[in-house]
Amino acid sequence: MKEYSDFDPSETPEQEKLTKQILDKIERPRGWRPSEGQENNLEDNTPEEFAETHRAVTPKGSFVQGTPHLFDGTEETKNYFEKHLVPQVLDYVRKAVCMGKKVTFLAESDPRWTDEQLKGGSYGAGAEDDEQFQMARKLKDEFGDKVEVKFWDEYDGKPGSKVDREKVRKETGISDLLVRTGLVIDKMGQGEDLEGLRKDGDLTPEIEDYIEKEHGVSLQEKKILSEEDRLKLYYIAFPKDVGESHSEPSPDTPYSAITTYFNYVRDRNLLEKIKRIEDAGGIAVITPGASHAWELKGAIELA
Repeated sequence: MKEYSDFDPSETPEQEKLTKQILDKIERPRGWRPSEGQENNLEDNTPEEFAETHRAVTPKGSFVQGTPHLFDGTEETKNYFEKHLVPQVLDYVRKAVCMGKKVTFLAESDPRWTDEQLKGGSYGAGAEDDEQFQMARKLKDEFGDKVEVKFWDEYDGKPGSKVDREKVRKETGISDLLVRTGLVIDKMGQGEDLEGLRKDGDLTPEIEDYIEKEHGVSLQEKKILSEEDRLKLYYIAFPKDVGESHSEPSPDTPYSAITTYFNYVRDRNLLEKIKRIEDAGGIAVITPGASHAWELKGAIELA
């Protein structure tokens, strides 16, 4: 396998080889369904229809309700969060608590806030548009210690993104630098802060140079991306999605395959955590991004 420095994404055969190598390693759980090409967003459904098709309950009572991310910034998303997601989750947890269930809310994220920040109502920039943080706040405000807040993307106190990245590298056999490049393209495409990515070691000068050379997106000395550049990177990571600047799905590339495999590893982690919580006599409550909820609905209901 070529090393990162030898990889030329402009070579179509090489792209196809690497993409196939990554995607062929994925073994989906029973009940999984693809989200690509499905009318599974708020634009194509009423909020009630969206909630129904993105909801799943395990045989032991763990509850999953998918949501668009608040950082989308649309009125439809805010309306769904406030008038549909929050009431449904709080109502479900009230019933579970009344039945004496131990409830764990699994926030879809690496650990990015402390208990004190949760009590204080903010962890800084981004908290207001973080539906996971806002959902955790509402649960703790109403139920206190009757609901435990943990993080889906965490392994024994370690940030899951780093552990999962290493799993992608080991399981696919591709270089660490190529994995990191694919994942940072994903993060930047979804609007993550450039300074934060640099501080965490995700966005290095080497990766910045490579992205500018291969994709025409200049990152050096920038703190934020233009919307045009953000969307360019987003559709590299998620070529099957469509939008105003990307009207037709595109073929997968090694970068999108890395993102797909990374989310596959995260989904495995989620199913394992639900099982551990249930084996200990509790139930999990999760409000993941819409595509995770859609794809895992069948697997969760069979768990």
